Amino acid sequence: MAERIAYHGSPKPVDRFRSGHRTRPDETQQLNFGVHFAVEPEVALIYGRFLHRCRIRWSRLYNASLAAEWSRLPEGHADVIREVVARSSNYPKHLRDWILNQDMVSTGVIERSSNRLVESVLLAHGFDAVFYEAVITGYRGGSLAKAKTHEAYIIFGDPEKQAEVLEVLEAPKEQWKAFLRSIQ
Repeated sequence: MAERIAYHGSPKPVDRFRSGHRTRPDETQQLNFGVHFAVEPEVALIYGRFLHRCRIRWSRLYNASLAAEWSRLPEGHADVIREVVARSSNYPKHLRDWILNQDMVSTGVIERSSNRLVESVLLAHGFDAVFYEAVITGYRGGSLAKAKTHEAYIIFGDPEKQAEVLEVLEAPKEQWKAFLRSIQ
């Protein structure tokens, strides 16, 4: 089992993570399932003033940031994409056929599908974590100022066994406000 130290931000302290929580009611939000962790503490603080330093573990990691030829995708990735695209109601037949017949594919196509569908297909294929590049954008004067990508993970399936809270810190509001200002 692989592991990594990562951070989770929340509005209140938690001592363990549970499966099934959705951060927003909209089921088509990008990768809106499981428990999210950021490698950089500043990124986790965007989601709340309580910073949880954690040890996260996974058996099989799905990399949602890849784009490659079908045959060059890591084992199991192509099968997940094919099943999600085939079962998703978000892709009309002509678009589904076009995606599945391309030489190159992005694992990001799963982001347009139902989160419940994506999570169930990933679990059925033996994945219990997702790596993705979180894109944090800033606005200045109503227009997009800057976007930065940050390494992030989603633990799902049984987060209680996969994520151990090592330390909980309460960060002053100024700390996360300073990070938000830094990307503007």
